[in-house]
Amino acid sequence: MATAVRAMRGGLPSQNQWSSVMPLSDIPYWYTRAVQTVMRLADQAENWDGYGSLNIQIPARTRANELLAILSINGASAPHIAPLSGGGLQFEWEFAGRELELEILPTGDIDFLTTSPNGEMLQGEVPDPKKQIPLLFGWLITGEFTTAASYLENRYATSP
Repeated sequence: MATAVRAMRGGLPSQNQWSSVMPLSDIPYWYTRAVQTVMRLADQAENWDGYGSLNIQIPARTRANELLAILSINGASAPHIAPLSGGGLQFEWEFAGRELELEILPTGDIDFLTTSPNGEMLQGEVPDPKKQIPLLFGWLITGEFTTAASYLENRYATSP
């Protein structure tokens, strides 16, 4: 059995809406559980934390599922997923003393925060997740954005 997933080549979506089919056996072990976690968190009623927090908003849910697909295609490890009080979600990873947080706002916009082992922090917006999420995750693994960019260029390079 197979399922369709969007493919990325050179960090850009191909011309076809569904450019490849990925066998279910190739989907990362964590993917289904992560999608279920997003669904479970989205089903929480308002005031889920006792402080009047909103439930997870539809644009945040949609963006979370898009991110999970991008992450799974790019070989990412399972994120820790947590609800945010304003109706968003947070994805977190830690590797070799580096930390990456992706905050999915209630609007579906994404902010990131990286923390290096020496405590140096970098934060910003993610306007193009298909390009930037693989770079951010590459930084988590390699510790360098330039190394991550080179890795992605080689991984998605097309043969002549």
